[in-house]
Amino acid sequence: MNCLRAYVLIIAIFMSIYSNYLNSFSISFIGFLIGSIISFILFILKKNIWVYIFSGFLVLNIFDIIEFHFYSSYIGINGPRINMIPTLFLFLHIGINSGNKNKSYEGNYFSIFYKSEKSKLNKFQSKVSRFEFKYRDKSKQELEDIIENNDVMTKGAVQAASNLLENFDLISIQTKYM
Repeated sequence: MNCLRAYVLIIAIFMSIYSNYLNSFSISFIGFLIGSIISFILFILKKNIWVYIFSGFLVLNIFDIIEFHFYSSYIGINGPRINMIPTLFLFLHIGINSGNKNKSYEGNYFSIFYKSEKSKLNKFQSKVSRFEFKYRDKSKQELEDIIENNDVMTKGAVQAASNLLENFDLISIQTKYM
């Protein structure tokens, strides 16, 4: 079990218990404590939904619908205000859990913040394909110039030029007999 993923949750639970103790277990503090304990139980049971539940409780705390700590620091002018402590906790929570992948779970908890190696490779291959299409009519010398200027050209452009250069003779023979 990777406890690093639950550090923010554990710290929030202890802060919530302390605040509940100081405030005689008031309703506004007890809601977050119950939600955090449920999230912690789901974490122990290795249910990935705990990440979303805990995130939801942090969002509720950002807008003071529920509270987990008696000390608050706000940002906002004449209207809606944002509680900064749970906002920082949310960013830490997302940061810690966006890079960690559970091996039994193909997706990612916060996929909008994390790009898998496969998606990065697909994006690179897509760029290479676009450059190959763009460079398909270039001469052998022009392709060699692109490869030589690799400090100026993008990696996708250089890779495309290399691919086309490797197949240059084959491509020129095919176009000659067509």
